[in-house]
Amino acid sequence: MLKKVALIVGFICFISGLLGFVPGFSGYNNDGQQLLLGIFATTTGYNIVSIVLGAAGLAVALSTKWSKIYLIAVGAVSCLAALIGFSDPTLFGLANVNTADNWANLAFAIIILGAAFGIHPDYSISFPKKKSKKG
Repeated sequence: MLKKVALIVGFICFISGLLGFVPGFSGYNNDGQQLLLGIFATTTGYNIVSIVLGAAGLAVALSTKWSKIYLIAVGAVSCLAALIGFSDPTLFGLANVNTADNWANLAFAIIILGAAFGIHPDYSISFPKKKSKKG
């Protein structure tokens, strides 16, 4: 299950990074700030980081151990980006973020960290077998 979550997170990061470079999905507001889907502030650097994180997620999705490490790392980075972004919208000069980015990063972090710590590595869904009646 952790491998599937890492694969999904990796895919989301990778696609969002790519879409940041596509003119139909990314544009500029009146202040000259680049917005993804007209909502989320983005920059070239932010897009590249998303692509790299996404590619890493796709690569580690073959291993349960590395999937868990990846999810913890990406969850921690997302949480840190959200918390810093609420107080400094330039993330200490690294990227421009807005309130939508901060809330999305925080929600992403909660979901990812919840999955990383809440899903047992050997988790699988199984149903109890019916007891057969003899007689």
